[in-house]
Amino acid sequence: MWFLSIVLLGVSAYMSFSLFKRIKNLAKTNTEPDNSGQELLIQNVRQGAVIHLRAIGADMEDFDLKVIGRHVYKQGNYEWYELECDKGGEKVWIDLEDDDEIELAIGMRKLKLNDLKITTSDLTHMDDEEEGSFTFEGETYYLEDSDSAVFLRNGEEAKAEKLYYWDFESDSGDKFIGVEKWGNKEYSVTLSESIDLNQVTVFSLS
Repeated sequence: MWFLSIVLLGVSAYMSFSLFKRIKNLAKTNTEPDNSGQELLIQNVRQGAVIHLRAIGADMEDFDLKVIGRHVYKQGNYEWYELECDKGGEKVWIDLEDDDEIELAIGMRKLKLNDLKITTSDLTHMDDEEEGSFTFEGETYYLEDSDSAVFLRNGEEAKAEKLYYWDFESDSGDKFIGVEKWGNKEYSVTLSESIDLNQVTVFSLS
């Protein structure tokens, strides 16, 4: 019995050490530079990067993504980014803003204006009033910003496209609905949720 206790204690110590080592290596992976000399951080990723997300959505899902595009939105001198990713044949979008601190949001679903029970006239009225709200799936979303912008696919000036956008934020502050108007009639609507940096592990930058 005494011998068994010693064995179990040794096994427990070894497992604790192994777990600590894995956690330490994972943290190291997020800060060490890759071959380009840049740190493995989400703001440094480019096309071809591989990242891992943890505890995403209501199902707390873990999965890997390959970045297939890093697009740029420009409004005057301000820029924000959209990472277009592949999840085993399924498209996933991550919005990234770097304004004093990194803010991330992942697109959970594509919607239509009809799903929000609002019309193009409602959007125009919100523009004029610089405020507005609607309720979707039991949560109220408030207009945070609306304006024109330029979209650069993979950051290429030659592929610049103009759009108009409306950004809405939920009462809780962790869900967002973005409406984008492309051309005269085409509207794109996306429901997104905020994610923390500690939910992201960058395996490679490109």
